[in-house]
Amino acid sequence: SITMKKDCRFYANLGLAYFYSRKVEQAKRAYLSAISLNPSYNVAKINLAVLLIRKMRFRKGIKYLNEVIASEHDNFYAHLFLGYAYFRLREYTLARKHLTTGIKYNSNYFELYYYRAHVYYKLKNYGYALRDLNIALRIEPNHRRARLLQSLIRRQGRRGYGF
Repeated sequence: SITMKKDCRFYANLGLAYFYSRKVEQAKRAYLSAISLNPSYNVAKINLAVLLIRKMRFRKGIKYLNEVIASEHDNFYAHLFLGYAYFRLREYTLARKHLTTGIKYNSNYFELYYYRAHVYYKLKNYGYALRDLNIALRIEPNHRRARLLQSLIRRQGRRGYGF
C-alpha cells in the first residue's frame, strides 16, 4: 500500500472534497487540521471561512478572513468574502470597504462588483449600484440576477427615488 504524508494541503483538499459532498462537519474538521499543521496556510482559512459564512456563522468566518488579510492584504478573495459577510450582517460600510479593496486587487472579478452593487442599493445609492452592475455585466453579460437587480433599480429611478 502507498502511504502518504498527510500535510496541510492534504487536509485542505480533503476538506474541499467533503465540502463539495455536503459533508460540512467533516470539511470543517479537515480544514481545522490543515490550519493546525500550518497556521499560516491561508487557503484552508479561506475555505473554512467560506464554509462558515455559508452556514451563516458570519463572525467566525470573518475571524479567519481577517487572519488572511493580516498576512496577505492583497488577497481579493478574502476581501470578497469579508464584504459578503458584512453585507449579510447589514454592516454596509465595512462591506463596501472590503469589496472596494477587492476590486483594487482584481478589477475583473464579477462578484466583487455584483455584491458592491447590492451594498450601494441598500445604501440607496442607486447611481453607484447601476455603475457597478454595468461593470459586472460586462464581465458576465448573461448573469440573470444582476440583470434583475439592474431592472429593479431602473424602475425605482423612474418612480422618483432618485439617483
